[in-house]
Amino acid sequence: MSTAQGPAPMTPIHLRLGLALVLLVAGLAVAPRAPAADGSDDPIRATLEQAQAAGSRSVTVHVQGVAIALLVTAVEAEHVIGRSAQHERIVVRIDRIDAVAF
Repeated sequence: MSTAQGPAPMTPIHLRLGLALVLLVAGLAVAPRAPAADGSDDPIRATLEQAQAAGSRSVTVHVQGVAIALLVTAVEAEHVIGRSAQHERIVVRIDRIDAVAF
């Protein structure tokens, strides 16, 4: 007759370590992305620069649930500058942009 034992019960230290691991992974998942120094591997910046080169096509920039339609006039280190029919100058921080539709 065998006496199979189940897994050992979780001790408070194991629970704390498990919680710390979950919080670490969750924090990494929502950490803001760091922009590349040259912008070469940033698809948002690349799309904005492509839209600027096209000249006559507008883009839709999505920022925190708000869609902003604009014609890109300049892409700077930290900002994209554009205009629309309603506004002569629109400035958006690139690190705040969630998505771009071109």
